[in-house]
Amino acid sequence: MSLTVTYKDNKLSLVGKDGRIHEVNAAQQQQWMQTLDGLAKQHQLKDAKELLSQGTVEVPEAGDSQWRMAMEAGIAPENIDATVVALNDQIANPDLIQTYHEGDLKPDFVMLPVAPEQEPIPGSDAPAGMPAPTPGNTKPPEFATTLANETDPKKRDGLVDGYFKAADDPKKAVQELLGQDFGNDADAIRRKIVHAYLDKVAGGNGDNQLKTLKDLAEFDWKNGKGESVDVSVDTQILAVAKELGFKKDQIPNLNAGVKD
Repeated sequence: MSLTVTYKDNKLSLVGKDGRIHEVNAAQQQQWMQTLDGLAKQHQLKDAKELLSQGTVEVPEAGDSQWRMAMEAGIAPENIDATVVALNDQIANPDLIQTYHEGDLKPDFVMLPVAPEQEPIPGSDAPAGMPAPTPGNTKPPEFATTLANETDPKKRDGLVDGYFKAADDPKKAVQELLGQDFGNDADAIRRKIVHAYLDKVAGGNGDNQLKTLKDLAEFDWKNGKGESVDVSVDTQILAVAKELGFKKDQIPNLNAGVKD
C-alpha cells in the first residue's frame, strides 16, 4: 500500500497505512523539496509545505496504481479520472507509475485531492475515512450487499468498475463475487460484473473476450450458501456475449439449462 509524504519538524517523512514512519535521507530531503516545490507552483501554491497542508501526496508501493491510491483515500470511482488522473498530469502514463524504493531521489509523487485529515473532496460518496470497496478491503458478500442496496445504477456501475480496476487477481475476484446474492437487480449487476471483468482482462480484443467468456462459463457458480446459481449466472454471461456480437454456440460450456 502507498506511503504518505508528511512534513513535520522541518523534515519530510513517509508514513505507511500501518502508522510506521519511514525515514527520508538528506539527499532525498533536498531533491524532494525541490520537486514538491515545483509541483506546488504548477498548482498556484507557494511551496511544498503549502502543498502538503492542502492535500495528500503519496508514493506508490508494489501493486499500487493511481486508481487504487485514490479509492483507498475514499474518492468515488466515477470521480477518479476527472480529479486524481487530471491532477497528476506530471505522470506521462497514468497507467504506469514507478514503485518507490528506499533512497529513491525521484519517486512518482501522486497528489490526491484529499485533505491530510482524510476528508474526501465533494463528489466522493464515501464517508470520511471510508475507502471505496476493493477486493483487498471488502469481502465479496459485503460488496454484494453494497451493490444490492445502491439504487443509483450509475453509482453502482462505478463501484463495480473501481472494484475490478483495483483487483490484483481479477479472476479470483470475479469467481468469488459473481455468484453472490444481489437481490432484485441481480441480473443487471451480474452483467455489469462480467463487463467490468472483461474490460480488466480482455480489453477490446474480440478473441480475448470470447476466451474469457468461455472460461467464465466453465466455472460452477454457487452462492454464499453453497447452492447452485449456475443457470442464473451463465444466462447473464450469455447476455453479455450477445451484446458483444457472439452467439450461444460459440460458448459451448454454458449450463444446459440456459435458454437462447
